[in-house]
Amino acid sequence: MVLLSLLTGLSLSSLAQAGEGWNRYNFQKQLRFERPRLPRNIGSPPRGRGGGSRGDCPYRPEFPPMMALVPGNATKLTVRESPTVWVYVPYTTDEVNQGKFYLQNEDGRQEFFRVDVQLPPTPGVVGIQFPSTYRLTLNQIYQWNFEIDCPTQDETQSQRAIVIGFIQRIDPPESIDVAPQESSLDRVAFYALAGIWHEAIDTLANLKLNSDESELVEREWNSLLRDENILLQELADAPIVGYVTITNPQLE
Repeated sequence: MVLLSLLTGLSLSSLAQAGEGWNRYNFQKQLRFERPRLPRNIGSPPRGRGGGSRGDCPYRPEFPPMMALVPGNATKLTVRESPTVWVYVPYTTDEVNQGKFYLQNEDGRQEFFRVDVQLPPTPGVVGIQFPSTYRLTLNQIYQWNFEIDCPTQDETQSQRAIVIGFIQRIDPPESIDVAPQESSLDRVAFYALAGIWHEAIDTLANLKLNSDESELVEREWNSLLRDENILLQELADAPIVGYVTITNPQLE
């Protein structure tokens, strides 16, 4: 099993030897996500779901509630300065047209940016890209928030719902250099086995949106969301409907 050297102590040469013969169809077993093991001098984001919504939105009880696609029992890591997070929104734009996305420090006392976003027209999983003008600091833990005014059965009123997640940027493990460079299922597997959640889910979501290998990608998407370290099985069949559009950036 290929595991990245920063997280397991394997040397780069050992990793390369273990990866010999790796190919794009090496998915005889289900895609598996490994909990990351960080060096002791680096803190980690809170565990647990951390992606459920605050607020009461009973208008669409037949669908899962709004929630972030984040691991249930693992830290939430990225190697990108301006990553993408994914959120399930069970509303059409006729019901909810806009939202807010903002980034804070771990305890929520300091805000780094806040942007207004427009949602895709149909319910489903949406990507929220961090503004390219803001870059996460290495090893710092952040709290991100996605907020909407959601509909209720009383059309004259709305209630606010907020999805909260945590994210931490780490240095890319050196063994990423030996991973396949194309946006492929191979690269998803490298990220997943390294415990780098946000790149694993983002790469796989883009494949689901754009790949011709729909049956294979769909199988691995279902496998990843049903993983015992992820616990997102209720969203495994939800469609990916694209990205939000930033309409009014308010960077500080």
